[in-house]
Amino acid sequence: MAQAEITLLRQSLAALQVEVERLSAAAERTMAPAPPASPTNPGTGGFESAELAPVRVAPPLEATPVAPEVVRVEPSVTTSSSPPPSSSPPPPSESANAAVPLSGQSIYDRGYTLYHQGRYVDAESSFQRFLQAHGDTELADNAQFWIGQSRFARGDHMGALLAFQEVLDRHPGGNKVADSLLRVGDCLMRLDNAEGARQRFQEVLRRFPGSAASAMAEERLGLSGG
Repeated sequence: MAQAEITLLRQSLAALQVEVERLSAAAERTMAPAPPASPTNPGTGGFESAELAPVRVAPPLEATPVAPEVVRVEPSVTTSSSPPPSSSPPPPSESANAAVPLSGQSIYDRGYTLYHQGRYVDAESSFQRFLQAHGDTELADNAQFWIGQSRFARGDHMGALLAFQEVLDRHPGGNKVADSLLRVGDCLMRLDNAEGARQRFQEVLRRFPGSAASAMAEERLGLSGG
């Protein structure tokens, strides 16, 4: 019986030794220093890493579709009351009195000389060149008048009528209005429009009394019986 008790005690002692070794190994694992931080083990920093409970990641919420915002673009409103630009250039102002440069004066003088030489075609061309380059100067209405004179001298009464009327339309405040109005009457007379001519001569008398053009208009009215 004593032998049996000794055997039982030995078995219990062996079991205790196994348990002590298990606990000792567990204690060593617990007290062992944590490995240094590395790219594969970040964040430990030499401290014991606690065992974390698994984190439950919720599935992403389904995005609610949002209707695209509608941007209304109002039509632009032009506040300016001016009309759209015309394809034809606007007429010069009544007081186009810019000084004539020397180059322009030379062209004008040449046209004037050619006219008095009887070279009416060349004179008209010279005055046309002057208007193209210096149409905003104080001699613009004069150049236009001499274009009409050049055409009238060649017998182009319709072309002359248009040239003189251009003076009246584009330079109503110029110094060639009386003479141009008189010459419009002369052109109408040559075009067998006696009534129209009489009205122009009477307009010269009414608007420019005492002028040289008025004296010639009175003479023409006497000749025409008006």
